[in-house]
Amino acid sequence: MLPNTQPFNNFKDTYSGVTGSLGAAIRVSDELVLKANIARCFRAPNISEISANGVHPGTNIYQIGNPTFKPEFSVQEDIGIFYTTNHVRASVDLFNTNIDNYIFDQKVLNRKGEDSIIVKGNETFKFVQSRAQLYGGEASLDIHPHPLDWLHFLNAVSVVYGTNLGAPGV
Repeated sequence: MLPNTQPFNNFKDTYSGVTGSLGAAIRVSDELVLKANIARCFRAPNISEISANGVHPGTNIYQIGNPTFKPEFSVQEDIGIFYTTNHVRASVDLFNTNIDNYIFDQKVLNRKGEDSIIVKGNETFKFVQSRAQLYGGEASLDIHPHPLDWLHFLNAVSVVYGTNLGAPGV
């Protein structure tokens, strides 16, 4: 490196946000419980998202950060139903999360729609921000057949979908 070369620009910024959640559980009966929650979350951009400008070691990716990023904010809603007896436990949970200023790595293409190469042998990606939505759920069923309470038949499934809702310039 040349003596007068500075690898990183001076950077000083402060990010702040309020997070919290409010939830409730209602016991409908001895076996059945309903739950609901709403939460607001905050995440500041990490150092690579705001300062990257070079090849990421071990990935063959040239990454470009953006020091003007805003923090991510999200609102999540979730609901669940839980059923419990001595021999059966079952649950279903659903959630939805909307994220503002979602940060992700996007491939950089040239005018022809081909890979943009800054350093030979390395694809070029830049961190960008957009709005996003994550939603999905999970379900589980745990059966303990009587009189073999030590035996469990547990099945669970979960699914998460994500959608990039876009933003100007993305």
